[in-house]
Amino acid sequence: MRKILILLAVALVGLTAAAQNRGNGGRNRNGDPRQGMQRMAEQMAKEMKLTGDTKEWFIPLYVEYRDTLMATQRAERVDDKVLEGMADADVTALIEQSLQKDDAATALKREYLAKFRTRLTEKQVYRVMVGGMRPRGGEQRQRGNNSDSESGDFPGGFPGGFPGGGPGGGGPDF
Repeated sequence: MRKILILLAVALVGLTAAAQNRGNGGRNRNGDPRQGMQRMAEQMAKEMKLTGDTKEWFIPLYVEYRDTLMATQRAERVDDKVLEGMADADVTALIEQSLQKDDAATALKREYLAKFRTRLTEKQVYRVMVGGMRPRGGEQRQRGNNSDSESGDFPGGFPGGFPGGGPGGGGPDF
């Protein structure tokens, strides 16, 4: 009897997972990265109170911008063990490639900056180019002086759980 109950519970869990998977088209929770960018663009448009034509113009442009920027910034990571076996000239080439990607990303940002400025306010442009989305709850998280503690986010003055860290805490400022 006990084995039957366990089997039924396992089967029920399996059916629930299968039903959830069918509900999202068979994709995992995260889906296509472009869909994630689409949702992010829609949320940003909502937070910036864009409507009508401006919203319809902004969302695909922002998705294109983020997708292109991510493609530009993808860097090959070299394992430490592999790096140790590389010649200095090869390491120098990797550094140069990284700097070239940084230059390409900066040029791309300037290109899209001009596009965003055609229909957005400077504050909205800042949010798109620098500020990103606000944390949930609409408040910007602030570090630093906290009247309830010596410094940082936690009582005792250590932001992020690092004793003595943070502004005025005597440790590294993360």
